[in-house]
Amino acid sequence: MAEMTGATVFSLHMALGVLVALVFARAAALKLRAWAAFEGVVDNYDLLFPALVAPVAVILPIAEAVIAAALPIPMARQHWAELAAAALLAVFAIAMAVNLARGRGHIDCGCGDAGARQQLGPGLVVRNLVLAVLLVAAALAPPGAASLTGAVVGVAGGAAAFLLYLCQDAFAALPRPGRSAPLPAADPRLGFALHRRTGAVH
Repeated sequence: MAEMTGATVFSLHMALGVLVALVFARAAALKLRAWAAFEGVVDNYDLLFPALVAPVAVILPIAEAVIAAALPIPMARQHWAELAAAALLAVFAIAMAVNLARGRGHIDCGCGDAGARQQLGPGLVVRNLVLAVLLVAAALAPPGAASLTGAVVGVAGGAAAFLLYLCQDAFAALPRPGRSAPLPAADPRLGFALHRRTGAVH
């Protein structure tokens, strides 16, 4: 029973790592396609001093890519990657929550592609916080008994969960009643809508 439990824990740990790694890899890829233009998305959250917007727009996709590369390796005890991912997700959740509290829920979260853009919403905040809590729990828990079967099951489970994540993203981007302001046209170079505080579209 203990061996079975350890194998299950390993598979769950691996699945979570693969899921979040794919989420971060996708986010980093979208940003890296147009580094300079991503600055507008960061700026639109209106949370940073102007001098910090450009550096954050450069550092963020690099951090996401590095974390994504390290996350699916629970057997290497990559606690720093899990905790760093949890911290980033918590920061994203806070940034979204602050803008929702300001009544700026109509802005594009910057996490979708050109065909699946999203307004901010409580669901995105909750999703990020749940993933952050799970990552912290995974970092604190024993890794379980590593095995090839467990790794295969974990990778398959994480990939399936990522597909559900993409479906949820697409569903959240569907038009809904009460939209406070239309989203601007997407920048095809980016894969997501870009609009600065001034309202200009680049």
